[in-house]
Amino acid sequence: MADIFDISISALQAFQSALNVTGNNIANANTAGYNRQSVDLATRVPQYTGSGWIGSGVNMVAVTRAFDQASANQLNHSQSMLGQLNALKTYSDQFDNLFSSTSGSISSAVSGFFSAASDLANDPTSTSARTAFIGDAQTLASSLQNASQQLDTAESDINTRLSADVAQVNTYAQSIARLNTQIANAGAGGQGQQPNDLLDQRDQLVTQLSKLVGVT
Repeated sequence: MADIFDISISALQAFQSALNVTGNNIANANTAGYNRQSVDLATRVPQYTGSGWIGSGVNMVAVTRAFDQASANQLNHSQSMLGQLNALKTYSDQFDNLFSSTSGSISSAVSGFFSAASDLANDPTSTSARTAFIGDAQTLASSLQNASQQLDTAESDINTRLSADVAQVNTYAQSIARLNTQIANAGAGGQGQQPNDLLDQRDQLVTQLSKLVGVT
């Protein structure tokens, strides 16, 4: 039968563990990917006496983390979409400036060329019209050459970025695979208790991965 000393010792042990978890939360307040942890307590099996059941103290049954998988999934999906849209905007802005109707663009050069051609057709003997047509033709050719160079540069930049992203994705995937093994081993050796710190590390890597590719 439990007595006051056993009950007190169980309380001291449980709340000592709770203080340790609280201290760990404070220590990791600025740790990227860390989720706050809390102690789950449960009453010990009560003892029956002839006059009824008497409690026998408290046990710490688990340390859980404040983590919501649905919210994490939504965050990862949003980050994946944001990464795609940012990449699309970066290159679409370049192409828009290249083919827009602003001064110095291909559209402007084409308009000038056909306008000069129309003037020359209306007055084929005009020296000034011929000179203007040749000048606008050279401007158009220069614009097309410049556009070709910019497109080649953009293609090279995209390929370089893709290679870097693939390398980073592989690095994240390898790290996640190692953590999966560690998590499985820790779960098997911890009587089913979840290794919260390892799970935080894996979730942080998955979040970083979601910025580069879609994840589920």
